Amino acid sequence: MEQVLFSQVSRADIQDWIAQTIQQELSAFRKPEPLAPDPDELVTRKQAAKYLGLSLATLHDYTVRGIVTAHRLGSRVRYRKGDLVNSLVQVRTVKHSAI
Repeated sequence: MEQVLFSQVSRADIQDWIAQTIQQELSAFRKPEPLAPDPDELVTRKQAAKYLGLSLATLHDYTVRGIVTAHRLGSRVRYRKGDLVNSLVQVRTVKHSAI
């Protein structure tokens, strides 16, 4: 076993060294940041429905009503991820104040 001698090392230096070592070790376990979805990527109806959390029937209804934009490639229907993100509408709530 290797012996370590701490001579003329301040307590603050040891704490900094321990903190840096822990940070380095923990960074190895962190998941990489997810990449932003490519807005031009085409996805299938099933993937689009899953992405939006909708059933296929509801996705079809939203497509017919123009809420979500679809693109046709021959006989296939595809959705652009950018269009799916843009179709999401933020709901604003109004807090009612007591009179």
